[in-house]
Amino acid sequence: MGFLDEIKDKVSEAANITGKKAGEMYETTKVKLEISELNSAAKNIYKEIGELVYAAHSNGEDNDAELEEKFAAIDEIREKLAELDERQIKIKNLKICPQCGATVPDDSSFCPKCGAKTEE
Repeated sequence: MGFLDEIKDKVSEAANITGKKAGEMYETTKVKLEISELNSAAKNIYKEIGELVYAAHSNGEDNDAELEEKFAAIDEIREKLAELDERQIKIKNLKICPQCGATVPDDSSFCPKCGAKTEE
């Protein structure tokens, strides 16, 4: 029975690894989709800002309040994008080098790009 138990354990281990990888892939895809949607929303807001600025220039309209709303929306999108970048790094078991900003495997003690110590 030792041989069959060994095979069963290996199959179970392989299934666990496959499940984990599928979960990582799903999470990565989900984050990429959110990033894409936020970037699209930001592009639309930038376009609206441009239209408001041009209207103010050509017609002398005072639309500062509207512009401030658009700027706040862009700031919010940027914050969300930064959070999603961090989430994506964690999903991939990476970390950021404090010296050069390169992505480094989570278990690395030193950055392969600049050689800086990556442990805190």
